[in-house]
Amino acid sequence: MLVLIAHWGIYYERGTVQFDAIRVVVPWGKFGWAFFFVLSGYLISSVLFKARNDMAEGDSKVGIIKNFLMRRIMRIWPPYYLLLLILWLLNNTIMKEYPWYFLTHTSNILVYRTQKPNGLIHLWSLSLQEQFYLILPWFIMFMNIRLLKWVLYAAIAFGIVSKYYAMFFMGKQFPFLLFQSFDSLCLGVLYAYYVYIDKHKQFEKVIKFMLPILLYFGWQMATRFRGTMFGVIYERTMWNYMGLAIIIFTINNNNKWLQKYFFENKFMNYFGKISFGIYLYHFSIGNYFDYHYGRFLASHQVPYIFTNFIVIYVVKIALVLIVAALSYNYFEAPIIAMKNKFNYLKKKNVAVSEPE
Repeated sequence: MLVLIAHWGIYYERGTVQFDAIRVVVPWGKFGWAFFFVLSGYLISSVLFKARNDMAEGDSKVGIIKNFLMRRIMRIWPPYYLLLLILWLLNNTIMKEYPWYFLTHTSNILVYRTQKPNGLIHLWSLSLQEQFYLILPWFIMFMNIRLLKWVLYAAIAFGIVSKYYAMFFMGKQFPFLLFQSFDSLCLGVLYAYYVYIDKHKQFEKVIKFMLPILLYFGWQMATRFRGTMFGVIYERTMWNYMGLAIIIFTINNNNKWLQKYFFENKFMNYFGKISFGIYLYHFSIGNYFDYHYGRFLASHQVPYIFTNFIVIYVVKIALVLIVAALSYNYFEAPIIAMKNKFNYLKKKNVAVSEPE
């Protein structure tokens, strides 16, 4: 929802009380995707670490990687290429002009090269994750486990430095190359690593101790360093850190009320299942709705309520939820069920589950 708000915009002008109030209450979309990268790194690597831990005679590391990639393909590619096909049939300008970037999951490179937003810009993060899935399994399955820790720390540092260099020395507004997001992705992997070696409690204590300190310094620096090179990098690093803190809090939650009415809420769980479709379809649906509805308003007299931005937001969100639900129930779910043909391990009594 944070990303939706960022992509669809706020209908109040900058400088108004309403705009500032929304910006204070609702974190910007960039925090949304930073948090999602940390979460994705944690979840996906957890699956691989568990597979490595549960390997038995007859299991192959290469076989695990092959099945991991096949399961990712079956989850992501069908709705992704369905969207591209629909956009192609609708003569989408960006899809027609740069088809190979989208067909090969390299649209993040397109945005980095052009440094211009486009009507399918949101697919950059999906392309980046696909690239990450190609290299991550090899490190987790084959690298010495002690060395892996230092590789992850180095990758996180390199992600911060490379993003800093791209933004402030190369003048890149969109630092969307894979290694420039290592600080987010590998932070999630690092936490999964500590869970794997059973030292996550010590790691969590460090996170809980450092978080209020970093938040305090961030608050103190907000007016003085906002918009500066140091301030921007600090802010983006804090997004990753806060995202990890949320994940740790969720995993260790002991609040029965929160568990029952939020984490085990049927609507929230279903919302999570269709969240990939929500992200995948929302940008195109929002763009097409705004374009055609804008033309309709220009040529018709309608009551004020139908021009109210809250009403427009509700309608657009409803459209996205309907499309995402139909896509999941009738297109994605049958394909997801076929992933059982690509189990990580041969031993049937060892289950390695995976987030949808």
